[in-house]
Amino acid sequence: MTHVVCFGFIFGTVNTYGTVIGIMTKPIGYTDADASTFGVFFILGGLVGSGLLGAFVEITRKYKCAMIIICTVSILTPLLLMYTFYLHINWLVYLAVFVLGMELAILPVGIDFGVELSFPCAESIITGLLMTGS
Repeated sequence: MTHVVCFGFIFGTVNTYGTVIGIMTKPIGYTDADASTFGVFFILGGLVGSGLLGAFVEITRKYKCAMIIICTVSILTPLLLMYTFYLHINWLVYLAVFVLGMELAILPVGIDFGVELSFPCAESIITGLLMTGS
């Protein structure tokens, strides 16, 4: 149950950031083109994070360690992002959005961990429960 809640909170916030990034940045003075670029870096960060942590989990089988890393990033990075938005230093905002996108690694790592935690159950059932929780 704890895993479902953790997965749900992180995946829900990742989806929310992806949806409202333009709404968040407009009052601060960024354009729609800037918000689109932030979205690109967010997705690139998700690809890199999923690749790195997915490979880490497949090699070491340390699911809990990977989940702790993702949870820590998901707690600290939004604070960093809000701070960098107000600095108006674009490369620093791109870096913060990239690191925030690394939270997307919750998909391969979280689903894999959920399947391992409930071994006899089918993967589709566990994936459905995790997605429902988010």
